[in-house]
Amino acid sequence: MKCSSIKKKLSGSFLISILVLFVVFNLVILVGASSLQAENFPLLRRDSEGSQVEKLQRELSMAGFKISDATGYFGLQTEIAVEQFQRHQNLTVDGLAGEETLSTLKLIQDDKIVPTREVEAVSWSEVDEIFNRTDSVIVTDIASGLSLRVSRIYGSNHADVEPINPENVEVLRKIYGGEWSWERRPVVVQIQDRLIAGSITGMPHGENVNGHISDNNFTGHFDIHFQGSRRHKDNAEDEQHQNMIEKAAEQEWPLFKSQ
Repeated sequence: MKCSSIKKKLSGSFLISILVLFVVFNLVILVGASSLQAENFPLLRRDSEGSQVEKLQRELSMAGFKISDATGYFGLQTEIAVEQFQRHQNLTVDGLAGEETLSTLKLIQDDKIVPTREVEAVSWSEVDEIFNRTDSVIVTDIASGLSLRVSRIYGSNHADVEPINPENVEVLRKIYGGEWSWERRPVVVQIQDRLIAGSITGMPHGENVNGHISDNNFTGHFDIHFQGSRRHKDNAEDEQHQNMIEKAAEQEWPLFKSQ
């Protein structure tokens, strides 16, 4: 009886020891995984800088979202590229590169597959319904890959827009090589979840129109034309704008996936 009792005690102690070791082992695994996760997926945002931002910029560019100022500094172009990537992947759109965004980027790098979408040619009458005055949208220049945020302030025949702040004004200036110009350029306009073919000019005009943004250092507005839109001065379609819109509609999104 005494021997049997000792055996039972030893057996119970052994089971308890095994259980304790199992719990400790799993705690170590969980702590280690959390530490590894934090190390692999930092939270990157505006004004972050360093090697992690450089890595983010390289991976965004490889996924087709070109960063023209990939310097290791998380600026406007990186923020917009992150937002565009998040929207393209149906992630939370906040412009922050955290675990969800970075892990999705890693999967794309591993699989070497980037899903694509067509850029739509949408009639001006339809765009006029979904692009309301004061709405802010992202405009991406096809040739340079530069993007800026603009707000619609007016326009009945086409969209009269302004860069939302001085930082975005400088992007528009850079698109046009440092000088304002009437040159037509094909662009992709991201309105809500839609990618719409457009054409812009880069000349500020119409400074007397009501509704201007007062503190963006931009005198007047510039134009975005869409399929079938018309000039205000003569109510006629602009052939050059329509040609640029056709060119934009030939693109797939993301624009730079093959680079």
